[in-house]
Amino acid sequence: MVVLVFHANQYIYQLAFILAQFEGVNLILAALKVSYLEQKTI
Repeated sequence: MVVLVFHANQYIYQLAFILAQFEGVNLILAALKVSYLEQKTI
């Protein structure tokens, strides 16, 4: 039982880590898009 709980926690942590990475990529892409649009308008 303890092993099952441990594996579930490990899975949740991995999922959270992957989602955080995607969120970081989205933030970087959004920042790049904004800077690109700013350069175009100048």
